[in-house]
Amino acid sequence: MTSVTFWARRTYGTCDFQKYPDSPEAPYACGFTTIRTSKYGNEVQVYYPISKESANRQKFRDSPFLPHGHKTMRGLSLLAKLPTWLGPWLLRYYYNINLDVFVEAPLASRFNGKPLIPIFFSHSLGAFSNMFSRLHRDLARHGYIVFTINHLDGTCTHAVDKDDKDIYFGARTNLTDHKELRGKQLRIRENELRQLIQEVCFDDKREILKQTSLSEWIQFDIDKITTFGHSFGGITALRAAYLDPRVKAVLALDPWMFLHLEDIDAGTFAISAPHVTINTENFDLKCFYKSNRYIQTFQENSKTKYKEGIIVKRIAHALQQDLCCINPIELCLSTKEKLHSDLSYLYFMHGQLMLAFLDQIGFNKTFKADTVHKRVEEFKDQMTIMKVHKTE
Repeated sequence: MTSVTFWARRTYGTCDFQKYPDSPEAPYACGFTTIRTSKYGNEVQVYYPISKESANRQKFRDSPFLPHGHKTMRGLSLLAKLPTWLGPWLLRYYYNINLDVFVEAPLASRFNGKPLIPIFFSHSLGAFSNMFSRLHRDLARHGYIVFTINHLDGTCTHAVDKDDKDIYFGARTNLTDHKELRGKQLRIRENELRQLIQEVCFDDKREILKQTSLSEWIQFDIDKITTFGHSFGGITALRAAYLDPRVKAVLALDPWMFLHLEDIDAGTFAISAPHVTINTENFDLKCFYKSNRYIQTFQENSKTKYKEGIIVKRIAHALQQDLCCINPIELCLSTKEKLHSDLSYLYFMHGQLMLAFLDQIGFNKTFKADTVHKRVEEFKDQMTIMKVHKTE
């Protein structure tokens, strides 16, 4: 490594999560396990709160960032249009990155007989669930349990189905066949996410939870079911709330509304669940449409008291994920986005904005929100609040 590269790494990011800010006030550490849905066979990573006393590396191992090692790496290489031999060489340090979680550690005893608020996450086009591990981990450390699905519709970097078949990210499409393909994929995603909610929260036999060490007494607050997603996952999370009244809140990062623009203009796609969208200032330029205008219209049509649209400055759509901490230099070069040393902090603040919103709507039973709200207040010069007419 040259001295210039070393300096760049130290300034803009390291090959791990050292630049990502900590939340020392968070009351919990983060446990981790993996489950699989019964009906569709989706692999699901689960992040959940454990006591800080249980955060013991001698008892509980960490989990790798790449859930399937060289297979996930192959998916990343294909996604980046790299030869499958070159990606593992250029990105070989990915193999050494861990999530800083505690696999199969016991759930924090505070939740013995007390329900957790479940959050169900849907990844973006070409991503996999661990790509957003910092946000999942932050939510878990504040008392939420986060179920992060890997979709089997061909939009995941790499997924493994119930028959152990590898499914890699599908071919890119041109605009003429884009809408038809993505529409079919969105229907698959909606069904997979809603089925995950069904199997976790409403299956009396709790079969999916028997795959973990959490199944004996874990309970969920089914009146506070929340969906969460980025980009294609953002619209998946919003659509789940539209289709399923059991979803009571939505957290959406730059939701990709392209497939429902006509419905938004007609006022037929709107939700009654509280929701926040956290958007980037240049996503409008990357889309085939005016993203922020449609998000604003969607929120104006939605009949809920709690809805907020936030535009975060100086971070791009492709950087709303863990890779902005791991390899920001390469990521910014490949996406032609501006590189600066605050990317990890801006990404961290996405999680703080979500925590503040959850507290605002009464979806907080487990942490004192003063520090979170203070951070958000200090962050106000880095964001713009979209003007949305709030309706009951």
